[in-house]
Amino acid sequence: KMEFKTLTWNDCTVEQWQEVLEIIATKGILPTDFVLEIGDVFFDIPDDLGERDLRKLKTAISFIKSPVSEKYKQEVNGNQIKKLSRLSLANYIDLDVLLVNNSLTDALPNAVKILYDLNDAVYDVKITDVYGAVMEFRTYRKQVGEKYPTVFDSDEDGDFPEGYEPEPEELEEANQGRSTDEQWLTVVFGLTQGDITKYQHVMSLPHILVFNWVALGESLKPHLPKKIG
Repeated sequence: KMEFKTLTWNDCTVEQWQEVLEIIATKGILPTDFVLEIGDVFFDIPDDLGERDLRKLKTAISFIKSPVSEKYKQEVNGNQIKKLSRLSLANYIDLDVLLVNNSLTDALPNAVKILYDLNDAVYDVKITDVYGAVMEFRTYRKQVGEKYPTVFDSDEDGDFPEGYEPEPEELEEANQGRSTDEQWLTVVFGLTQGDITKYQHVMSLPHILVFNWVALGESLKPHLPKKIG
């Protein structure tokens, strides 16, 4: 006869959260095997688990049916979370690329590392301490994208004639197939005017300052003198 503590997401580390989501995503797994595999993440499950204990285990892990709370701690392992609006351009780009190029399951630990300046100890942190911080950045990132739609827009993105102002649909088509990394490289290259000595300075600036500067540059383009010749 075994006793299983009834768990909640508060008992689950970032690493265990990843393992649980990997099991949930497994196709063709039988219900009993599913319960046993989830149970193995949290308990030492014997090979000869009886039907009664299996029901207890199923109750103990029933928390996985509920969503993870999006509340989060301001401080984790002694490290204060960075204020989103003050993230450096380098941090913002790293987080953006992480979330675009990876599933949330894979991206979350590294996103937390950036947001809290944590090392690999992040895998032992409770998922409820940090999950909401990454969700908040995802929302913030969407808001920033809506506020600064011209950050990626550039007539250098396609083979347009000099002086031609492409429509948004044309720019979107020209950008298709370009990775997020390449798009950011284009933005940073433009800001540094190709001068590598300016790279570290630009990347250390608050991203909002940079985006405001890009937006200002776009708004001034129609009023700048035309090239001669």
